[in-house]
Amino acid sequence: CVISAINDNNSIDISARIEKVNDTETKLTVAFNLGGAFLSSSMNKDKFNEAKKIVNEFAIKTTKDAITGMRKAEEKKLGNMQDEQRDLEKKQEKLASSIEDNKQKIEDYKQKIKEAEENTAKNKTDQEKKKQEISAQTKAVEAVAAKEKAVE
Repeated sequence: CVISAINDNNSIDISARIEKVNDTETKLTVAFNLGGAFLSSSMNKDKFNEAKKIVNEFAIKTTKDAITGMRKAEEKKLGNMQDEQRDLEKKQEKLASSIEDNKQKIEDYKQKIKEAEENTAKNKTDQEKKKQEISAQTKAVEAVAAKEKAVE
């Protein structure tokens, strides 16, 4: 490339090597070949400082980009967690509502059981009355039948 602040209008070959230090760090090594000699701080202090500035700006930009990417990933995780929290809250509301509905159903069934028990007791009383009526009617039929037989 051509960087006039380093090598006027002559081209420069730039080589870079990136090494992973750990999960959050990398090491960048850059060499500037000026066409027969490499840029060094001892021989070309002004040009070296310009190259250092370019590399530093590159490092800052790539670091910011990486951090922005990490922030976005963390924001996405946060958004997913917030969605899950909202889902859990909705589920809690449905469960609470279900509990209330079931409590009401229990009360309704208790009332139905009470009514059925009352109806069962009334039915037993009605059965006893009906048995007495049947017994009386049976006696009436037998009396009429006896009268009928007496007439023959």
